[in-house]
Amino acid sequence: MVLMVACDPIEKPLDNPTTSDAYAYVLNEGLWGGNDAEISRLDIVNGTIVNSYFSQKNGRGLGDLGQDLLIYGGKMYCAVYTSNTVEVIDPVSGTSLQQINMGSRGPRYLAAADGKVYVTCYDKSVARIDTANLSVEASCSLSGMQPEGICSLDGKLYVCNGWQQTSSGDFQYDHTISVIDIASFTEQRTIEVGYNPYKIKALDNGMLALCCWGDYGSHRPCMMLVDATTGQTTDLGVEASNFDVKNNDIYLYSYSRATGKSQFYMIDAVSHSRTEIMANSNVTIVSPYGINVNPTNGDIYITDSRNYQSGGDVHCFASDGTHRFCVASTVGPSKVVF
Repeated sequence: MVLMVACDPIEKPLDNPTTSDAYAYVLNEGLWGGNDAEISRLDIVNGTIVNSYFSQKNGRGLGDLGQDLLIYGGKMYCAVYTSNTVEVIDPVSGTSLQQINMGSRGPRYLAAADGKVYVTCYDKSVARIDTANLSVEASCSLSGMQPEGICSLDGKLYVCNGWQQTSSGDFQYDHTISVIDIASFTEQRTIEVGYNPYKIKALDNGMLALCCWGDYGSHRPCMMLVDATTGQTTDLGVEASNFDVKNNDIYLYSYSRATGKSQFYMIDAVSHSRTEIMANSNVTIVSPYGINVNPTNGDIYITDSRNYQSGGDVHCFASDGTHRFCVASTVGPSKVVF
């Protein structure tokens, strides 16, 4: 990565599509306390973007600190952490269907299964949202520290127990994931993993891919596989900052704050073979903030926060590493959903 590629600042005019098949949606986290979280609509065929898509359609913004975005059952769900809301949106029209008040629970990450949406919350619980009446219908308490990522697999939810701050101001880091039985909506057990587990996803082979951020000391960040049945873990030998999966492939980046450089890899979760991707690209990613893979065609989307200086960028690479396009988004683009 040696050359800077300028991203297209020109936006596509806002229209009213009858289908969302050609579009992806970008969650722009915004600045802490800035009340400027936004959703952009990305035309993945033509490589153009409509920024402030949500506010243009609703006459208001999402709120403070957009945390996660999920499309399920024809609706789009957005967890807005500091504002303590989950926004439910019609992705085709862009209009809000419901703004769910989460009190002071601190909604973080989202997963869906069996007609329900699940939200990890910093009150050490998982909330269950009824997707018909769009309200919180139940909660499951967790035994670990403040939860982060969540995924579903074979009738279970798997939740990353991340960290907590003590009354003296010190930080403590968990090293477990909680297993919740969906039918009874109760925590059944925990599995020992790396320190500060952050993000978890299910693979097609029934394994779980897990990224742990470490304790910023002796326990380094890592990328792991977890056998959901036995609880056995396998360290894949790479420090991971963020990742996504497609089938049994793990796409990740490792960002070094010390050098300001990133490396991007694809790991086969069956053979554990690792391939560096985009190594010969002439594109510079200033500060990668998210990575997502289009499940249909394998295109890789990498968001760049540009160190929160002036908006951010969304880069699209073909599966072979060819750079397809780059568009400018608003502040802190963190996730792309399809």
